[in-house]
Amino acid sequence: MEHISRTWRRIQLCKAAYCGFLLCLLCLLVPSDLRAAISLQTPSTDVVIVIEPLPFNTLDASLLIPICDVSLVAKHPGFGRVYIEHTPLSSPLEMVMYQLVSENGLDFERSEPFLYYVQGALHEEVSIGRLWARLIKPFKGDAQQYSSTLRLNLVLEK
Repeated sequence: MEHISRTWRRIQLCKAAYCGFLLCLLCLLVPSDLRAAISLQTPSTDVVIVIEPLPFNTLDASLLIPICDVSLVAKHPGFGRVYIEHTPLSSPLEMVMYQLVSENGLDFERSEPFLYYVQGALHEEVSIGRLWARLIKPFKGDAQQYSSTLRLNLVLEK
C-alpha cells in the first residue's frame, strides 16, 4: 500500500512539474515587458502560488505600471508568510529602479511579508492582490525592451 502511495506521489509530482514547465513556456512566449516568476507546488506544502501577468499600454507615459495579480491556493489549514522581492527593470542600455507596490498597501521595500491564515481543510484561495511598479523615472526607449524578476518566497508556519 505504501508503495502505491509513493508511486502516486511521484506521478503527481511529475504532472505538476510538467504543468509548471508548460506554464513557464507559455509566459515566455506571450510578449510582456515584466515577466513574473512562477513558484510551483511541492507535495509537502500543498500551497500553490498563482500569478496572472497583466498587460499594459506601452505608449502610456505613466510612472505606475501594473505587473500581475497574485493569489495562493492552500489545501490545508494553517498560516504563513509570503515575501516578494524584485530586481530593477533593465534593458540593454539602462536600468530603471522601481518600487514594488501592492493594492493592499504592503511595503515590499522593507521586506514586509503578506500574512495569510487558512481555516478550512478544503481548497481556499487567498488573494495577495495586484502588484504595481512605481517607476523612479520614465522609460527612455521602448518599454517592451525592459525586464525584471520577481521572487516569491513562501514560509509556512503551520
